[in-house]
Amino acid sequence: MANVDKMTGVTVSPINDYQFFGRTVIAGGALSNGLMVKLDATTGRATEAADTVLPYGIILNDVQSGDPVYVLQQGVVYGFDVSALDFGAIVYGGTDGVLVDTMPQAGEPLADVGFAVGKVVPTSELGVKAVEFRF
Repeated sequence: MANVDKMTGVTVSPINDYQFFGRTVIAGGALSNGLMVKLDATTGRATEAADTVLPYGIILNDVQSGDPVYVLQQGVVYGFDVSALDFGAIVYGGTDGVLVDTMPQAGEPLADVGFAVGKVVPTSELGVKAVEFRF
């Protein structure tokens, strides 16, 4: 299982030729662009997705605790390095709010709730890959 990391020097952002959906919530801590988050059950604030919960979405900006943050829940985004993955490959929620390219197996964190969060799709620029998320 390998992490699907952000591209160096690139901000994860929606692609303009696709519709996207999300909402703005308040950050419950310092969070960085491209991180999967969950909503805290008590405060309703966005926090880093833990190993045992399903994520609420992907955040699109760097924020500090108490700042508003846009959480993308559905849409196509550019900025993750999926160059080694085939079109149609599934990406999964991994530990500590990151994406992975293989479903977690028995004995690994999240194996009991292994979930697909997106797939690799083409963009309108020939050969360029993006990730379509559906939380």
